[in-house]
Amino acid sequence: MSSIVVEPLILEPLVEAVAPERLEKVGVPDLSLVDHVQVRLTAVLGEMELTVAELFDLKTGKVLALQQLLDDTIVLQLNGKAVATAHLVAVGDCFGVQIAQVL
Repeated sequence: MSSIVVEPLILEPLVEAVAPERLEKVGVPDLSLVDHVQVRLTAVLGEMELTVAELFDLKTGKVLALQQLLDDTIVLQLNGKAVATAHLVAVGDCFGVQIAQVL
């Protein structure tokens, strides 16, 4: 009968130990390399469907009714992907958005 020798295996740590004061930052990416990059955030107010005939019939002053209600949230998109919902608000003489939910 053959004998099996079992020896303890000692493994080196895969990652460096993290100091306790840095524990809250573990897993949080360092964005300092890209925090100056400009991105475009788009507010989607609503949409509607119309026929090609209605499209060619558009004239200055024509009012188009969107499907969204006045108090519905709007969608904020980054590069065409929804990132948040928001409520449309007035900021002085301009439109603004108040974030309702980050997706």
